[in-house]
Amino acid sequence: DTSRVAEQDEDWSDCIMRTKLEAIFAQLPEDLKSVIKPVIKKTYRPGSSYDTISTVDKLWLMSGAESAYLSSEEGYPYPIFTDAASRIKRLSNGDGSVEDYWLRTPNRSYTNRWMYISTGGNYTTSTDLSVSKGICFGFCI
Repeated sequence: DTSRVAEQDEDWSDCIMRTKLEAIFAQLPEDLKSVIKPVIKKTYRPGSSYDTISTVDKLWLMSGAESAYLSSEEGYPYPIFTDAASRIKRLSNGDGSVEDYWLRTPNRSYTNRWMYISTGGNYTTSTDLSVSKGICFGFCI
C-alpha cells in the first residue's frame, strides 16, 4: 500500500500514517493481533535537532536507526538490516516490484520532509510529503 506519511508540521505521534497503521492492525487475523505487544518508540520531531517524542505502538514504521544506520535516540539497528540489499522490499501486488518506502524518521532540518528507503535500499535524506511511497511496518511478538 502506498501512501503519504504525514502533513507538514506533524510528528510521528499525530501523523496520518499512525492512523493508517491502526486500521491495518484492525484487519490482521485475531490470532496474530492477540500476540502483538505494544512497544515504546522514540522519534525525532520534524525540524528539531535532537528533540524526541515517545509513542506506544503495536505497528510502526522503522526509524533510520532501526533500519541499520547509526544508533541514535530513535533506537538501534535491527539485525535483519545488514546492508542496502536487506532493506529492499518488494510489494505483494502480484509482480513483486520494488518501491521506495517511508520511515518514521522526519528530517530534522525541515518540517515538511521525512526519510525513506529508496528502491536501491539506501537511506534517503528527505523527500517532499506530497510524494506517495510504500510502507514496511514492524511489530513485536
